[in-house]
Amino acid sequence: MRQSPLILDNYFVTELIFSANKDYDPAQEGGLGLDELIIEPTCLPAEDGNHQWQGSLSIRFQPKAETNYPYTFSLELVGFFSVLGDPSPEREEFLVKTNAPSMLFGAAREIIRSATSRGPFSPILLPSVSFYEPKKSDDDPPTEQAAEPPTAQ
Repeated sequence: MRQSPLILDNYFVTELIFSANKDYDPAQEGGLGLDELIIEPTCLPAEDGNHQWQGSLSIRFQPKAETNYPYTFSLELVGFFSVLGDPSPEREEFLVKTNAPSMLFGAAREIIRSATSRGPFSPILLPSVSFYEPKKSDDDPPTEQAAEPPTAQ
């Protein structure tokens, strides 16, 4: 095992909202549809550069009216990251845009599970997702984060 080149220095919750669905019927089938889960990562370098980054992750689940699901929720996290070493600017950006949202998503999964475990229905465990966006070819720089939610693994 070795230390990651991306360090999560600190993170905090800026928004946490969840509501129990009074019409939820545990006897009926229902599930968290990824098409109803909106995940928006943002990663920006610090103004002074110096391998410091700020990332945020917004996760919202607002199911359609006909969806049988126990909760709706919205969560936003902000994190501060440091990159070790001296990677090229392209490599650093790729490292941060792939891994910073992944780190925040891990924290978000636990926050949502913990909050919903205090509700009247079973707790929610968000599906695993990947923020990896492969390069077009070895000669191309890494692609930008997708505007659509990442796919479940």
